[in-house]
Amino acid sequence: MTVNPEVGLARAISDALLAYAEEKTRLHSEPTTEPAPLTEDVALPTPRGPRQKEVAEVLVAAPLEGWKTGEIARMVEMDQPNAYLTLQALQKQGVAELVPGSDPQRWRLLPRYRQRASILRAAGLVRRGEFTTYGDISQIVYGHGKGGQAVGRVAMTDTEFPNPHRVLAKGGSIPANWVLPDGTGGPGDMEGLLKKDGIKILYDDDGHRYAHPRHYVDHEKLSTRLREGTAA
Repeated sequence: MTVNPEVGLARAISDALLAYAEEKTRLHSEPTTEPAPLTEDVALPTPRGPRQKEVAEVLVAAPLEGWKTGEIARMVEMDQPNAYLTLQALQKQGVAELVPGSDPQRWRLLPRYRQRASILRAAGLVRRGEFTTYGDISQIVYGHGKGGQAVGRVAMTDTEFPNPHRVLAKGGSIPANWVLPDGTGGPGDMEGLLKKDGIKILYDDDGHRYAHPRHYVDHEKLSTRLREGTAA
């Protein structure tokens, strides 16, 4: 029997459309796993006013579950109502956020500004017998040295900060207000830990303590270690 060419063409198109529809149905019915988005750290913007800046820098050290308003108020030595107003202002500026579902309310930075992990990673590059500065860590994390105060707050509040005694103030100075995250310690304890690491301590006429510059590693050397994947 001779098949009409037009009929054959119609059947071929029909079969092709049916196969296409079956394949689309199969693909939509199979579960798909999309890769998690990668969020790179970006520099913390400069908030409006010194108090907002101070609160924002404190929040750099906040854990994922955030901190309560009262906790933040104590850290920056503000009364709680003013701390709350400051946090609301940072929220409006797109810097901070309320942790969803938290009760009592907890605050943290927006995801793109949470540099805590990067700060900890950079600090972990400083080896025994070496020291760096808060400004150098800031240079690695933010691309400039102006975030040293934020780095210092993380060092003194985050229990996971590696060897906080190896990160000093500008010029290798031992901070007069240095404490460990649990609230213990002081400049004398930092000096003892540095000496235990083999670092020589210098003293000026005013009694200020400094780590000897021969033990100093700057942000460029630490950045090289970061690129090469060599830790402390």
